[in-house]
Formats: sequence, C-alpha cells, structure tokens
Amino acid sequence: MTNNDVIIPKLKYGFKITGFELNKRFGTMVILSYFKNKTQNDILDFRSGFRKPSKKMKKVFEN
Repeated sequence: MTNNDVIIPKLKYGFKITGFELNKRFGTMVILSYFKNKTQNDILDFRSGFRKPSKKMKKVFEN
C-alpha cells in the first residue's frame, strides 16, 4: 500500500484499485486489476463515481 514506486506506474498504465487486504505477513496491501475490455473498465469508472454512464453502458445495465 505504501510502495508508490510500483503502484503509481501501474495506475498510469491503466490498472484500477479494486480492493484492499490486511495480511498478517505483509500488512496492508492494495489489490490492482487490469480490464482489457473497455466497457468493463468504463463500468468500473461509473461504479466508483468517475464517469457518467454512456449509451453503451446503459444498454449493459438494461440486461
């Protein structure tokens, strides 16, 4: 969680923080995920409050 030399470049590359974990061996850890599918990536941005839903996203939510 405090290793900015690793986390920041991954965030710039497109990874998203999708969770946190408290581990007895390593302490606090950040869970990073990378979504190759643009729609999944956009939906995560919407769910986390970074984006308004697009027409394509609205179609996904209807199903």
